[in-house]
Amino acid sequence: MISRIIDRPVLAVIFFSIIILLGSYSFNNMTIGLVPDPEQGHPSLNITYSWQGASPDMILRKVLIPAEAEIMKEVKGISKINSRATLDSGTLQVEFNRNVKMNFAQLVLRERLNRLHSELPKSVRPPIISERIPDDFEQKPLFIIGVYGKNFNIYSLRKIAEKDIHPYLRAIPGVKEVNLQGGVDPQIQIRTNMRKLIKFGVSIFDIQGRIYQYFYTNQSISFKKESGEITLSLTESPENIQDIQNIFIKNFGEKKLYLKDIADVYLGFEELRNERKFQGKSFLVFELFKESSYSHLDVAKKVRAKLKVLANRLSGEIEFVIQSDDSKVLRRELFKLSKIAFLILIIIFVILIAIVRDIKATLLIFSSVFFSVFATLTVIHLTGIALNLLTLSGLALGFGLFVDNAVVVFDSILRFREMGLGRKESSIEGARAVILPVISSTFTTIIVFFSFAILFRERLKVYYLPLAYIIAISLISSIIVSFVLIPSLSSRLNIKINKKKKKITKGRFFPFILKYPLLVITPVILILIFSFTTFKKEVSFGTFFSWYSQEQVVVYLRFPSGAEFSDIQNSITKFEKVALSKPYKKEINTQIWPRGAYMVITFPPEVENTAFPVQLKQELVGIATNLAGIGVRVTGFDQEPYFYDPSTGSNLPWEIHIKGYSFEKLMEYCTKVKKELLAHKRIKEAEVQTDMQFWWGGKEKYFSLKLSREKLKIYKLDPRYLLALLSSTLRESSNTQKLKFEEKEMSIEIKVAGVKEIELDEILDLHQTSPQNIPFRIRDVVDVDFTTQKGGITRENQQYEAMIQWDYLGSNKAADRFHQTIYNNLEVPVGFTKSLKERSFRMTDEEEDQLNYAIILSMFLIYLILGMLYENFLQPLLIMLSIPLALIGVFIAFVVMDYSFDSTAYIGVILLSGIVVNNAILLIDNINRHLKNSSRIIESIVIATKERIRPIFMTTMTTVLGMLPLVIFKESGAGKSDIWSSLALCTVGGLTTSALLILLILPVFYYLFFRLQKFIISTGKKV
Repeated sequence: MISRIIDRPVLAVIFFSIIILLGSYSFNNMTIGLVPDPEQGHPSLNITYSWQGASPDMILRKVLIPAEAEIMKEVKGISKINSRATLDSGTLQVEFNRNVKMNFAQLVLRERLNRLHSELPKSVRPPIISERIPDDFEQKPLFIIGVYGKNFNIYSLRKIAEKDIHPYLRAIPGVKEVNLQGGVDPQIQIRTNMRKLIKFGVSIFDIQGRIYQYFYTNQSISFKKESGEITLSLTESPENIQDIQNIFIKNFGEKKLYLKDIADVYLGFEELRNERKFQGKSFLVFELFKESSYSHLDVAKKVRAKLKVLANRLSGEIEFVIQSDDSKVLRRELFKLSKIAFLILIIIFVILIAIVRDIKATLLIFSSVFFSVFATLTVIHLTGIALNLLTLSGLALGFGLFVDNAVVVFDSILRFREMGLGRKESSIEGARAVILPVISSTFTTIIVFFSFAILFRERLKVYYLPLAYIIAISLISSIIVSFVLIPSLSSRLNIKINKKKKKITKGRFFPFILKYPLLVITPVILILIFSFTTFKKEVSFGTFFSWYSQEQVVVYLRFPSGAEFSDIQNSITKFEKVALSKPYKKEINTQIWPRGAYMVITFPPEVENTAFPVQLKQELVGIATNLAGIGVRVTGFDQEPYFYDPSTGSNLPWEIHIKGYSFEKLMEYCTKVKKELLAHKRIKEAEVQTDMQFWWGGKEKYFSLKLSREKLKIYKLDPRYLLALLSSTLRESSNTQKLKFEEKEMSIEIKVAGVKEIELDEILDLHQTSPQNIPFRIRDVVDVDFTTQKGGITRENQQYEAMIQWDYLGSNKAADRFHQTIYNNLEVPVGFTKSLKERSFRMTDEEEDQLNYAIILSMFLIYLILGMLYENFLQPLLIMLSIPLALIGVFIAFVVMDYSFDSTAYIGVILLSGIVVNNAILLIDNINRHLKNSSRIIESIVIATKERIRPIFMTTMTTVLGMLPLVIFKESGAGKSDIWSSLALCTVGGLTTSALLILLILPVFYYLFFRLQKFIISTGKKV
């Protein structure tokens, strides 16, 4: 095969020309994104219910639990179902097995939930079903564009945005979706007050019923006939506002009472309940999402061009401000990665020319990197693997690995030429001599990725499986390039050969250490133990790698239910004013919604690396400390985050999660544990949380009105009637059905002034009338109870979940030991479970198990591959001795560089296991070859080891120094890291110590194994 390739140089040239052309075409037609493709994770759906005014407990019992039961009973292939109930709404997260056909499952789920809806309380709105993507991989807008008009108010600006901007942005090729946020729509408004309603004995419920009786829209009746389906649509709409004003409400004595007598009716605008701001100014915001098959950079270029056209078209009256541009982030990250990749290539070239000392040979070996990359790009394009920063970093990581096979093949050819063989013969024999070690060493590296596909789930699979694909494809490409390109061109290169090379002799050092092996083995074992203990003591563990993170100052406010929107605006404005007063560059994005506000401050690099952001954060914390009754969180720039919880007063960092099927028993047990914790002298605060999402939020206050069925019978009241009556009486505003008015669908809002001022006793004493005209008061049929409850209730797989949190007065290490002791000694009741669930930035216990099992499986797979290649059980063990030698370097590197051992570091250890055995394979293979021609064991070991010093150091130096820039140019600052940093550090540290120690340890153990084998054989013969 190799001789045929050498004899056909034109075929080789054509072959590599095709690789270059295909690789170039593939690269130009690839889409490059920021985030990995989330489709590798479990397919899942979000189901959201809305029930205005309902407590979390009511939503859970009356809506979510029945929905859970219906879904679990009727829908197949569900792996997990979580639920979360909060004030006014509830969410179900349904996770399916990977083999489920999601279109069919979603169809069945919709059908069952539609059937269930008729059995739910009437005020519950139909569920909204949407695909759920993990937060880490949720598609972010390609652009967030602010729209500002100097001469327009927020209402008229929205009309212009809808008519003159939105259609043009949506028409841009590659734009999948355009969302317009901000501003308000026209609305029919009905304004009255509590005193008028009490005076005339009218409720919002009465007004809603009368409007619905007079005007309706989209009411349809369907008849199924043999010829098809007939649909009859009935619509009655008001022609003008007067039609609504003249709606008859009731007879009040001898007088007819119309809507205009008790309320003002006019055409207005919806109340502003969501606001987006940029640099302190209210904006309309367009969010542009990209089609997955289009390039970030191409679509971004088209969007920017269209914005210029629109700005000119609107005569400069409208200003567009790009608040967020994902393509800009991608371009910056790609530029940084390309600089590092270019530096890696220069380092590899310098290493090669320094060792080989021949420009032609250096260019020959160096060209293997480019051909390997082009071949890899072609395969990536054909297989449809998505390129992003993660997969591209795999190519940069692989530069040093790509050249290794070419170095080994070329070194073998060069050795045969030094022995006096001709160009063609040395190319053939040199390539043949290393086929087994090159293929085996490459496949021991690739085989470790097999564990990724078998064991990894969720985040680990989404992050690291594509990376494994890229490196595996690249290494296979490098084998083809090494055995086609290197022999073919080497046979035609005129390289200076040092034929007078000094003959390799045994020397004294190696024979000495072979006779006294403990002199080498003992220090190495001591170094391994010392480095491991230091590593465990000094290095932090358990974080999950954050693939991309920009340093930001973030302020988050959470208000209790019933908070005025204007109060939320005023509170967040206090923080905005301080940030806006600073003279340096920054971007301030603010979002305000009912019960909360969120402000994010980002800085350009020249400001980010100064003390200004830290100083600003401290000023914002000062404002936060003066706010009372509001949940506050201020984070960013590697200092302790500031938390304030209205119920506990501060952040409680230590926690234990408890699950059980009975909510009452769960709360009873958690309250008991809380009391026991507070009895400890070092625990000053403890709390029980039931909302796993807003775990730092405060408690909600509720007046619980419990119906008396006996009393309802006396007044002949239907509970649903009373519920609707209470809802309309206690609610300040209510939106009824939409009506078609002035050629547009408009909502009707009924607002009652004075609801918040009126006392509960006054409401309970209101005189009402039942449908049978029996007078009663609300107090006559309900019992009143005052309770407090957490802002939400969480369930996982039909088990309620609670979290016991506490603070500890003492050092972090002492607190950590106390935390672990409490957890270990905690005896939960039968049927309950406990766990130490971590936040998203931490690895879960399941993820740590997956990584640990992957390391074990990788070792086992390496042993199997080596055993099959060498038809031997002992020699694979010898080769695998290189792994603990490499771990010494990993331990030392992480201690010296002060890196966190995150999830990517585990991946680095797995990859390192497959790489470090390569040098051992080269060494053992060469010793075996010499032993075939000689019976002198010590001489064979010494000569074979000295022959492999050059290729081992060449491959190690190209890989280590090639990856060194990835370690040196790591992003600095809290929350900032590169995916390649920890992985590259593992490889650099591990390969360095492995290359140095393997040349000492492996010959010693080979000699010991050889003597042990001879002893076993001789003993067997005697027996």
